[in-house]
Amino acid sequence: MAAAAAADLFDGRADARGFSLEDVASLASVVEGFVTFESLEHLDAARELNHFTGAVLFSPQAQVLLTTMMLLFSSPGHNFTTVQERGLLHQAISQVRTSTQPTPSFWDIAGDALRNFRFARRHGASPFGSRDGFSATELFAIGPRIVEEHGKTRQQSCTLMKEELMSRDPYGTGLVPLAKFYEPMAGPARHTFSYVETIEHLRAVGALDETSARQPQVRIANYILGPANCLTQSPTMSLCCMSECEPLVREIEDRVKAPTATAEQLISVVSNLSSPSVDAPRRIPPSLTERLRSMATQRSGKVPLHGRMFAEWLHVAFPHECPFPHAAESAAVHTPDYWQGKDFSYDDAALAELNAQFANSSQEGFDGASADLSVWPWVQDEVLHMGVEMPDSWAKATFRWLAFAALLVVMCGGLLRAAWAVLLPARPGKPQHARAGAGSCMSRVVLL
Repeated sequence: MAAAAAADLFDGRADARGFSLEDVASLASVVEGFVTFESLEHLDAARELNHFTGAVLFSPQAQVLLTTMMLLFSSPGHNFTTVQERGLLHQAISQVRTSTQPTPSFWDIAGDALRNFRFARRHGASPFGSRDGFSATELFAIGPRIVEEHGKTRQQSCTLMKEELMSRDPYGTGLVPLAKFYEPMAGPARHTFSYVETIEHLRAVGALDETSARQPQVRIANYILGPANCLTQSPTMSLCCMSECEPLVREIEDRVKAPTATAEQLISVVSNLSSPSVDAPRRIPPSLTERLRSMATQRSGKVPLHGRMFAEWLHVAFPHECPFPHAAESAAVHTPDYWQGKDFSYDDAALAELNAQFANSSQEGFDGASADLSVWPWVQDEVLHMGVEMPDSWAKATFRWLAFAALLVVMCGGLLRAAWAVLLPARPGKPQHARAGAGSCMSRVVLL
């Protein structure tokens, strides 16, 4: 539904140059409405599944209801109306109630939402109403908020995953050797994740770096933002890890206030940007600053902020936050829907075989590897968003202006000759000579 609404908006503005703020606000409002409607549908289904018929639910029942709603929301492919599926649902509720994961469970989120709602309404609550009960209207107001809170909780899990992958990054380059990526976590760990995606899947989504002659490596930022880490594949939304690079780009945009900037501007801004893994201020490596200046030289002294080459530069400057700009054959490979129903994970036997294969290459393959990403190979191809026009190099621009000046001289010369021919009396025997000359001159202009 949300995708169809977005498609209608885009198709209706296919000939327009971009979208207005009102267009974006309208689309956001439509999507928010779909999410709210879906939340209320799941809330009704949760009430039926738990046989809650009362007009008011007390806190324990309300917490079960909201937990069930979240389980329904995160399991769109299940039909919980059957007896078997309903039994699995109650098992899932028991599991989340006793969860020991470092991130809040659905049960915890539901309980917090109820307590926060009651605290926010404490001064305006009716003295005759139930202080421990929640009406259907109140639960309908809480339901959509829980979905939003679930997104924040999901981001906490993404942060923990990033920290664990960084612990497997031996040189701080944002790259994890494939052997270390698949290697089981040794010893007791506060939080562990299973990395079972196939090499083909990693390559398809741009999470696999194969520039090293030793062995492939996994790009941490690309992997975290990959579709395998998205949850809640509902018709209206998916909960994926948030990009930690977007706040950095927004900060650059706010300071530059233009679609392009000089290399010196960008060096000054980026050297004062901090991220979860980079402290500011810092000195940008000389090889990285020279790379930026080279990019600016190719574009008349300005670097496009939303081009592929600057995105790659940011990936090198912030390797744990900014993904490598992978040019996929189709943008659909980055969506959860594309991988729905596809097998892109190794089973236990295949994973054990893979770990045995990499056992001897985990450390040997990367002894002496460079920790400076800026000296690694760069992809020279530039890709700009539609509608972004960049000036050519100085030489091309100069040639264009010289050609235009020459063209102007020829045109003016032809017009002067034509005007002169009109003012002077025509010579006998050659009544059309001057006009013919002017016409042939204009013909040459058109051909040029």
